[in-house]
Amino acid sequence: MTTQELRNSRRDALRAARDYLAHLEDMSPQMRLQAALDLSEYGTFNASLLARWFNLSPTTLRRTHGLAMHRSGNWGIERLAAKDVGTAYELTRAGALHDRPKTLIFAAHQDGLSFVQIGALLGIHKQQVNRIVKRIIGERPY
Repeated sequence: MTTQELRNSRRDALRAARDYLAHLEDMSPQMRLQAALDLSEYGTFNASLLARWFNLSPTTLRRTHGLAMHRSGNWGIERLAAKDVGTAYELTRAGALHDRPKTLIFAAHQDGLSFVQIGALLGIHKQQVNRIVKRIIGERPY
C-alpha cells in the first residue's frame, strides 16, 4: 500500500467515524455496537478507542467480536476524543492533498490536539506544526 493509499484509507475511516458520531445521541446500544463493528472494518481504530467513542465495553468488543487492541497508536488518534473526529478528518483530508492550512492547524491546537497528533494526521513532523502555531501566536518570527 502506498503512502497516498494509506492516507486515503485513513481519511475514509475518519469520515465514516465523523458521520456515525454525529448521530451518537440518537443511537440505541445495538446501533452503537454495529457502528463500532462497521468502523473496525477499516482496520484503523482499535477496540479501546471505539469503546470509548460509543460507550461500549472494550472487553466485549475484543472477546466477542474479535477487535484488535492496536493499530491506532502510530498516527495520532490513540487519544482522539469523539468531539475531535471532525477536525481530525479535515486535517487528514488536507494532508492527503499535501496542504498545510494554518487556520485549521491553529484551531486544532486550540481544541486540545497535540503537535504530534496534528502532525501525524497531516503527514508532517510535529516540529513543523509547532513552528506554524508559534508563528500564529507571535512567539516566533517569520
